[in-house]
Order: sequence, then C-alpha cells, then structure tokens
Amino acid sequence: MSIAECSMEVWREDDRSHHAARIEVLLTELRLPAIKAMWAKLAEQSDKEGWPAPRFLSALSEHKIADRGRRRIERHLAEARLPVGKLQLPLLINSA
Repeated sequence: MSIAECSMEVWREDDRSHHAARIEVLLTELRLPAIKAMWAKLAEQSDKEGWPAPRFLSALSEHKIADRGRRRIERHLAEARLPVGKLQLPLLINSA
C-alpha cells in the first residue's frame, strides 16, 4: 500500500493513539517541546476544518516561530538583569 493510499484510509482510534504516542516520542527526541505542546490541538482543529497538510504544518511552524521569539525576549531580559519593577519602554528616537 502506498503512502497516498494509507493517508486516504480512515484511521481506527487505536491507530490514532499509536501515531499520537509516536509523535510525542519523536518530538521529545528532536527536542521540540513547543511543537510537542501544541501539535495535538492544531491537529484536532486541522481535522475538524479539513485543512490540507501544508496548512497544518504552516500553522504549527508559525506557532513555533512565535514561541521562539517570546523565549528569546525572555532570555535577553533575564540576561539584562534589569531591576525588579523597571519599566521596559520602547526606545523613542527624535526625528527632529
């Protein structure tokens, strides 16, 4: 049976749980905790709304990039060792 034929088959519930468990293990091996935390929710939405695979992967990737940016900012703020309560205001540049 080809991959295309497998993807067109209706999965039994035990197949779904087997694949879900396998994905969890693979994402742990790949050290992708952000994707591991969000893939199931997006997969469920994808199934309900009939998303094509590229749309699902695109949404998952967008969430990963947003999470990476958030963590980068948190890391930089921690490294900056700003005093507690210090306001983080955007840099204002005079154009005059």
